[in-house]
Amino acid sequence: MNYNQLKQQVQDYLQTSEATFVNNINFFIRSAEERIFEELELNLFKETKTSTLTTGNRFLTLPDDFLNAISFAVVVDGEHRFLDKKHSSFMQDYSPNITDVTKRDAPKYYADYDAELQTSTSAGSTLSMAPIPDKDYSVELTYYYKPASITDLSIFRSVTLGDNPLTTGSAGSNVITVNDSAHGSDGQTLATIASATAVDGIAASVINATHQVSNASTNSFEIKVNSSDTTVVSGASAGSTSGGGSAVTAVYMSGGHSWIGTNAETALLYGTLSAAMLFLKSEDTDKQFAEALYQAEIARLKVRYSGRNRLEERRHDNLIVPVQ
Repeated sequence: MNYNQLKQQVQDYLQTSEATFVNNINFFIRSAEERIFEELELNLFKETKTSTLTTGNRFLTLPDDFLNAISFAVVVDGEHRFLDKKHSSFMQDYSPNITDVTKRDAPKYYADYDAELQTSTSAGSTLSMAPIPDKDYSVELTYYYKPASITDLSIFRSVTLGDNPLTTGSAGSNVITVNDSAHGSDGQTLATIASATAVDGIAASVINATHQVSNASTNSFEIKVNSSDTTVVSGASAGSTSGGGSAVTAVYMSGGHSWIGTNAETALLYGTLSAAMLFLKSEDTDKQFAEALYQAEIARLKVRYSGRNRLEERRHDNLIVPVQ
């Protein structure tokens, strides 16, 4: 499931496209992602990065996506020495005088100094070391990171298309070909079409929206238009008709995909619906039903990613002993 599909499903399930509600869908989605990330306690989002400690500097700036440290090692004469994690007050007691060069050595301990824990960006957060480094050391940090949100989109192209750049498919089809030379998009791209007029009976309201790109070639690609409103035409009348006018714009965005959207899409949908129902002040029975569906999906995912992974035959860190 991608961002565009999820956003449309939420509107379809709850049967509303009211502007204020739509403007808050990203918040509902991120709220659901936070719940899934915390409740599943996945052991999948680990990363290892290397850096350098400099002489006399007891701080190390953390990667932007840092959440929590798993291990921290300093390389001394080619040997990885893993540091013990302590409280920040211990570091101050261990090295009370940071200017005393006689107390400097290869670090043995580290602590969170100003880490912005539980955030998706921790730029500027640091770890502190003790003893203070007596020279430059290579270090290796293994840590948990927060996966990208399905709502993370990045615009890479914005353009006004030529005259009548839209061509309908066969009669009754909801497929439209968009002509744009060297657009650079692919099947992972979202394209927002705006300022188009109705084409071959297809309403402008369903064309002027965000669409998933498909069947992309160098100078064109296809989109599918849909509407849950049966009074809005979203299929071609005659077919193979060009139109849209001379002011059609296209904004291309990458992103809109995530690990949770791919591997826990049902939980993401129900979690998003649960958050959205609070906003809409839905009936208690409806909110309880959505929450029950979400919790059932979380339980299923725990079996897949937590329970089954603890079985001996599925673990990679257990010594396998032959049966005698």
